[in-house]
Amino acid sequence: MGKRTQTEIEMDCKKIKEAAAIATTFKEIEELTGLSYPMIKTTLSKHPIIFKRIKKQLDDNKEKAEQEKRLEEEKQEVSQEVDDEVVDSDTKKLSGYVIDASITGIEDFFN
Repeated sequence: MGKRTQTEIEMDCKKIKEAAAIATTFKEIEELTGLSYPMIKTTLSKHPIIFKRIKKQLDDNKEKAEQEKRLEEEKQEVSQEVDDEVVDSDTKKLSGYVIDASITGIEDFFN
């Protein structure tokens, strides 16, 4: 591939800014835009202010993703604790009883 024109660089800059809105790393920007890291680096070297903004955006996105991951893990832990408590309480209620298949015809067994 030959040298890119200024128009191509400007179009690439727009792609990079759009990708940075959802990406957390430059690797993700590469995947989203189809540009190589050297192409991204060259494009952003022409726009140092945009480069700083994109770096900040990536850091913010990464922090937000980590917070969401922590929240999801906490939700799963709480859910698992609740599930464990339900199983424990059901086990405590029914401990000492054996249910035989012969009672399947009884309609209101728990009453």
